[in-house]
Amino acid sequence: MAAKRGTAQYWMDMFVQATEGFSRDMLGLDECPVQSSGPGPAESGPGVYVTLVGDSGSVQLGIISSKIGCKRLAGMLLGMEAEECDEISGADMVDAYGEIINIVAGMVKQLANEEDASIHLGLPIFINGQVCAMEHQDSIVTDMLMGDVSTHLLILTPDSG
Repeated sequence: MAAKRGTAQYWMDMFVQATEGFSRDMLGLDECPVQSSGPGPAESGPGVYVTLVGDSGSVQLGIISSKIGCKRLAGMLLGMEAEECDEISGADMVDAYGEIINIVAGMVKQLANEEDASIHLGLPIFINGQVCAMEHQDSIVTDMLMGDVSTHLLILTPDSG
């Protein structure tokens, strides 16, 4: 059964689908198994976030990992071998990681446009710390392996209750 439109689960379902598609098409990964999924908050650590805004509301998407995981994903996007990823500068890591969320969020936007064509993509931000839902927000976190990198996909939406 499909999740109710606009809920955190609705957005997470599309986020997982888009992340799997990105990982397959852009990173050459065969599969990205979901390890677990449930209410937030996400693990503390470096992550990149972007907002989708439309007439029906907004949603924040985030991809969180460890510093090593962020460098590894950035390196995969740049076509680097695993052992080369330690050489990525902090600025290049943030830039590549921002590009990852832009691509994935663009795929989510495309999926959501079937029901709401007013959606626009915001600018990505990189945060090193923990992002939590506020009192009137819902959150859901899905733990996913992208290759050998453990990631946490985070969705924040206005409270649907």
